[in-house]
Amino acid sequence: MASIDPRPSQSRSSPAALPGARAVARGDSLGERLRSWLTRQGPTLNSAGAAARLARVLLRDLARQTHSGATRPPAARWRHVYDEAGDNERLRLIEALGSELAGFLEAPRDALIDAFLNQLHACPGGLAWLVQFRAQLLVASGTSTACLALERSLARLFSEWFDVKRLQMREISWDSPASLLEKLIRYEAVHAISSWNDLRNRLDSDRHCYALFHPEMGDEPLIFVELALHAKMAGDLAELLDQSAPLADPGRARWAIFYSISNTQPGLRGISFGNFLLKRVMARLAERDPQIRAYATLSPIPGLRNWVCALDARQLDLHLGERHAQRLRRALSQTEMPSGAALAQALVQQSAGARHEALREAAMRLALAYLSQQPRQGVPLDPVARFHLGNGARVERLNWFADPSEQGQQQSFGIMVNYRYVPEKLERYSARLHDGTISFGRAARRLI
Repeated sequence: MASIDPRPSQSRSSPAALPGARAVARGDSLGERLRSWLTRQGPTLNSAGAAARLARVLLRDLARQTHSGATRPPAARWRHVYDEAGDNERLRLIEALGSELAGFLEAPRDALIDAFLNQLHACPGGLAWLVQFRAQLLVASGTSTACLALERSLARLFSEWFDVKRLQMREISWDSPASLLEKLIRYEAVHAISSWNDLRNRLDSDRHCYALFHPEMGDEPLIFVELALHAKMAGDLAELLDQSAPLADPGRARWAIFYSISNTQPGLRGISFGNFLLKRVMARLAERDPQIRAYATLSPIPGLRNWVCALDARQLDLHLGERHAQRLRRALSQTEMPSGAALAQALVQQSAGARHEALREAAMRLALAYLSQQPRQGVPLDPVARFHLGNGARVERLNWFADPSEQGQQQSFGIMVNYRYVPEKLERYSARLHDGTISFGRAARRLI
């Protein structure tokens, strides 16, 4: 690193440019300069200029490696300032660092970034800190392209540091530490856990919860999945989560129903663990619950209603087909096909009572059409479908009014879908999707 000369010398990059700082010899550590500067600057980074000057000192010391005599490396000193700052000041620090890095040629810039991030990783609790730091980076990169190189380098390093071979799968039970159970309640992203009784029901003897952990992050789960053992493929969310329902006999169960999978760390966005976790869970169940013969999800369809609302009358007609389009027009007492927005309103208005069969048929056919949408070959439009179909599952069955909650109505008119995982066919179905072909089970094919 001592030979790096990343850009032409600039007077503003001189350590002496720090406000109020004494002139320092080239060999002085970043820590000494920071102490001198912060004494005069005060605890608040109250200007973009102050953050920029701090970034220049950091990068200069990283390039020259003048921190050899300091008690902490440059990145650790920068982290100390960052940790003491408020939210707005942290954002200012990130943007300043990104802006300074943007002035470097690519090769030396990447070398400096790697040195910076590896030093942060080596700090106590470094990996967990970096996960939180990337969450802030993702926010900053949304408004400042200068932060993109830093964020992308960290994502690349995370793909190594969070390699699935390093991860540990553990089952979470009611006997797990209370601090870990509290995290389940906090991180549940699909079906909110309403109380401790609700959580206890989800961890009962006819249920399982598995999570992935990194050895450097202690009891902080990266992702967890909740499943229920059932005699048949479930198609009713309220029944699945009913706290008053009698306990099922796990020995008679034939299906494992995955009904919730939650990523817990915004800073790990884009680092995929779900496929690995589901395969590990299926392998574990095959060992400990050999009576389980089939695996499926009960999943939401989060983008369905918005997609239907965007359709015009001609598009609706094409997706439904002539026979079902005629039945829908008669059910709505209209001579012309309505817009998607009008149909969506009619479906929601009748959600609490008995629905006309033609409306139900139209909604189910549109749901299947939506799940078949691929903006790019092999990439389903719906995010949940993209995840499960990409993992090698198939669309097994659509379930009418499976989620009558307000959220279920707003997302998909209450319709939910079962994705089925057939272990010996996962690679085959995944290859089909890559070629643009979605795999359907018998019940789903009846709607085509």
